[in-house]
Amino acid sequence: MRGFFIVFLTTCLTLFPHPLHGGVPYTGSISPGFEGTQMNYINNNGIFLESNSSAFGFGFVTTPASVTLFTLSIVHKPTSILIWSANRASPVSNSDKLQLDNANKNASRMELRDSGNLVVVSGDGASIWESFDHPTDTLITNQAFKEGMKLTSNPSSSNMSYSLEIKSGDMVLSVDSSTPQTYWSMGNDRGRIIEKDGVVTSSSLLGNSWRFFDEKQSLLWQFVYSDNKDDNATWIAVLGNNGVISFSNLGSGVSAADSSTKIPSDQCATPEPCGSYFTCSGSKVCGCVSGLSRVRSDCKSGIDTSLCNNKKDNNASSRVELVNAGDGVDYFALGFASPFSKKASLDSCKEFCSSNCSCLGLFFRNSSGDCFLFDWIGSFKSSGSGGSGFVSYIKVATNGLGGGDNGEEEDGKHFPYIVIIVLATVFIIGCLIFVAFRIHRRTRTKTILDGDEEHSSEEDNFLENLSGMPIRFTYKDLQSATNNFSIKLGQGGFGSVYEGTLPDGSRLAVKKLEGIGQGKKEFRAEVSIIGSIHHLHLVRLRGFCAEGAHRLLVYEFLAKGSLEKWIFRRRDGDILLDWDTRFNIAVGTAKGLAYLHEDCDARIIHCDIKPENILLDDNFNAKKSDVYSYGMVLLELIGGRKNYDPSESSEKCHFPSYAFKMMEEGKLLEIVDGKMKNVDVDDERVQRAMKTALWCIQEDMHLRPSMSKVVQMLEGVFHVVQPPSSSTLGSRLYSGFCKSISEEGGGFSPHKQAKEEKTRKAGSYENENVLQCPLSIYVNYINNKGIFLESFNKDFGFGFITTPDGVTLFTLSIVHRSSSRLIWSANRASPVSNSDKLQFQDNGNVVLRGEGGGGGGPEVWRLDNSGKNASRIELRDSGNLVVVSGDGASIWEIFEHPTDTLITNQVLKEGMELTSNASSTSNMTYSLEIKSGDMFLSVNSLTPQVYWSMRSDRGRIIDKYGGVVTSSSLLGNSWMFFDDKQSFSWEWCVCG
Repeated sequence: MRGFFIVFLTTCLTLFPHPLHGGVPYTGSISPGFEGTQMNYINNNGIFLESNSSAFGFGFVTTPASVTLFTLSIVHKPTSILIWSANRASPVSNSDKLQLDNANKNASRMELRDSGNLVVVSGDGASIWESFDHPTDTLITNQAFKEGMKLTSNPSSSNMSYSLEIKSGDMVLSVDSSTPQTYWSMGNDRGRIIEKDGVVTSSSLLGNSWRFFDEKQSLLWQFVYSDNKDDNATWIAVLGNNGVISFSNLGSGVSAADSSTKIPSDQCATPEPCGSYFTCSGSKVCGCVSGLSRVRSDCKSGIDTSLCNNKKDNNASSRVELVNAGDGVDYFALGFASPFSKKASLDSCKEFCSSNCSCLGLFFRNSSGDCFLFDWIGSFKSSGSGGSGFVSYIKVATNGLGGGDNGEEEDGKHFPYIVIIVLATVFIIGCLIFVAFRIHRRTRTKTILDGDEEHSSEEDNFLENLSGMPIRFTYKDLQSATNNFSIKLGQGGFGSVYEGTLPDGSRLAVKKLEGIGQGKKEFRAEVSIIGSIHHLHLVRLRGFCAEGAHRLLVYEFLAKGSLEKWIFRRRDGDILLDWDTRFNIAVGTAKGLAYLHEDCDARIIHCDIKPENILLDDNFNAKKSDVYSYGMVLLELIGGRKNYDPSESSEKCHFPSYAFKMMEEGKLLEIVDGKMKNVDVDDERVQRAMKTALWCIQEDMHLRPSMSKVVQMLEGVFHVVQPPSSSTLGSRLYSGFCKSISEEGGGFSPHKQAKEEKTRKAGSYENENVLQCPLSIYVNYINNKGIFLESFNKDFGFGFITTPDGVTLFTLSIVHRSSSRLIWSANRASPVSNSDKLQFQDNGNVVLRGEGGGGGGPEVWRLDNSGKNASRIELRDSGNLVVVSGDGASIWEIFEHPTDTLITNQVLKEGMELTSNASSTSNMTYSLEIKSGDMFLSVNSLTPQVYWSMRSDRGRIIDKYGGVVTSSSLLGNSWMFFDDKQSFSWEWCVCG
């Protein structure tokens, strides 16, 4: 490997003399003669080699400590998790170079395989070197970890690192102190499920377990770290800088699924869970060891063993004592260390430590006389009431900390000097105050400048330590890329924008901030938040520069400029965008805003959407941002004119008002840009776009759709109904646009609504919580948010509730009024529109009909009660909706037909099933049911797969095994489980 590629850690004299490889990563392998820097592959986040499957990449990866330093690493691309690093202890800059040569061993190529293994291959195809043989802190599925290899963690905050290795037939974890101290071994771990005699020489992560083999590859031990039995899953084991091994399933998504299994499993079993000389107990509760806290308030020994090799006694000026650490103290290494002396006495053990400069603490076992000496002390562990069987002492420098016999004498001796120093100090301070008044203005100016420097330092620290940052350029990089800022593209509120080109040929737009105060706040906001956002329709922040007084932002270059110059023609010869292009721009802009509002980690509102801020690439793809402003831009895009144009007639001067007027008159096509040729008036996209724009600019913000809904409206996924007139919007609520529709299909009528409300109170319903048949109900209860039936206590309502992702689709649902939580839904898979109808028929059937002829369309949902003498529907104070017969018996109730929710006192029985809504990512649903005497959670795949059961859950606080569970209820703060005789079997506390 050493003769095959070299990382030059010295900066190249000439920065980017010519473009190398165009910044396009290689796939599979690279050959001798390759050379490159991080800047050459900046467009691919420094990755210059990808595996054939594209799952892994090899290249320059930013370090957690600094965005300007890089390690040569293998990374799992979907999750950005590092698998291996060449130079993690010596990161390089963006101008340092990697070179490949074949000076030795006939190396022909370097391959990055789909397993994540980086292999140097000879001319005859043999492996010369591979990263799997030289791990850093991570092991991956199918990587063999053998005797002689070592996993080493990154340094901890105390600069301590940890190692994992196989030796003496066992796998051990050690802290890399002066003399390494072992704190865990697989041979002592009770988590093994297979244990055979033999000498372990290798191990591998295979499936959901860590397997250990002898030299003949016979399986000796097996350690299961996950219940996921997928043999094709890719797992990693990472030795963290806290000394703990954690396991993660890289999966197929953008984040890894962490296993709850840790090694060691005890939080207090690592060397430094609390820091040196602190005691760890319980769930990592830390406190200074009692013996040390009595003599030193800082909980430190005060001894520097690094001076032990000096000829001069390093403790000559200190009084060193051995202090009893206290009762009930244990130490992590005692189960693995060899005693310094056997069959010794406590006094002789103390003498051994006192006379050994490197000894910082001792442990003495009374029962055997074993004496243990340690040259590094980590955290102690509470042994509990049973005791550890050891007596422990810590070597402590007590000089000047515990109080001395001659303290007062020393103070008296120094008193005259103290008086002189105080008087001199007062005199000097007086002089300084006098001088300060004389040069007040200069001091004030200097203070302001110092404040700016402090702010800059704080800002640099913020940018340096923020994770997930884009590339940090030097000012010289950008000065060179922009040819000394010679081509100015435009100017914004915080500075000018210049065109630039990187050495790999990619073009940039460099914003040079030219102010202070708010400009710096803008800089921080854009770098820290927008830098982490990546979307096809949002301008990508490729990097930034924060160097001295320079603040620059580096964006991708978009050749077509802003939308403004393409839709507002200034001359007759200007190119005019056709309808297809305009519509694509509208959809792309909406998708960008939907991502900002709903999908990215930090919800972002742009607040400045206008054509000038919508940039277009070579293919007129929009890059962009907020619902009302978007609607205004969409109108301008459709009309090819500004929304306010004083040169137009008074009727057309304010374009949005004119658009509403044309809608009311049925002349929406009048607002389409008349200069566009070949516009198909029957094109549904034209109608959808115009109606969507008018929905977005509703005066009542509750009526405006979300940006994700706007995308669906434009793309035809969601039917766009005619929006309300602008003149009546100010006083309406969100649900108010749902109009009352008569059986004949007429429009909204205040008189009709009042009449229906009066009829309701006069006896359409016998009681407020009862519906009597026959009855027809439409989505028309504007003032009650669609609720037409309430329980007596007003806690629950039954009616037409808007769906989470739409303002014009409704489910027939029961809702908890004060929290707006849905308890049950009849038609969650088939929501209805505002013209659909619920019928309680003469024969007792309850039918929800779809759109068509005033709710006379096909059935969406039916409850068949024919022949059962159904007389009314009651909504009870428990939240239960019950169909009741003439003699008062229950015919049907929703408590026996749950959807995805259970409520207090509702009984979930064997044969009933709770089913979740479909997952937004995989369209998968999940089920909860009682069967075979247990409660199970399953994923509804082709063959349902169980992933949880109450019987195996350790959260149960009462567990009786004498019966078979057949039902359950939420009672008080517990989930109670019963057998068929209603005898109490289990209790699972849901209390916080």
